[in-house]
Amino acid sequence: MRLKLFFMVLVAGICVLTGCPAQENTTKEETETAAKETPDFEQMAIDLWNEEFSHFGYWELIPGTAKHQESKGNPHGHYGSIYGNDITMDAINQQFEVMPDGAILLRENFNEEMEQLKITVMRKTEEKWFWAVYDFDGSVQTAGDLRKCQECHRQAEYDSLFVLSNME
Repeated sequence: MRLKLFFMVLVAGICVLTGCPAQENTTKEETETAAKETPDFEQMAIDLWNEEFSHFGYWELIPGTAKHQESKGNPHGHYGSIYGNDITMDAINQQFEVMPDGAILLRENFNEEMEQLKITVMRKTEEKWFWAVYDFDGSVQTAGDLRKCQECHRQAEYDSLFVLSNME
């Protein structure tokens, strides 16, 4: 046992003195594990679009909002329409202060000339918000745990949702 420890210390000392790096080659198993732990946000956004937005035409506007509502100073555009899926609408009707997993809010964004800009989406997953930004054809502009979105939305009074704060 002591001999084994001596050789381990000796090898570590030689590596420090000679500058040899720690094991650079990762095994296939380590690479696969790391890939599983790193979410593929773009694929998540594509799946979200394909799974949920075929139903979007049936979603309701969030209470207290209007279609093409003016939103000056809003980073999403000059006008917007905010919709919720059934889970979102049920939570709002039951006056939840925190949205349950599966809640989705979708905002259509328009410029001053009412030209389509983008669609922004928030989806509650594992008690966290997942953000995605799409072109109107469904192609993903960006997606994930977006810092810019988080920094702004954390100012909202209820669960990162300004629309709930506006309902009071």
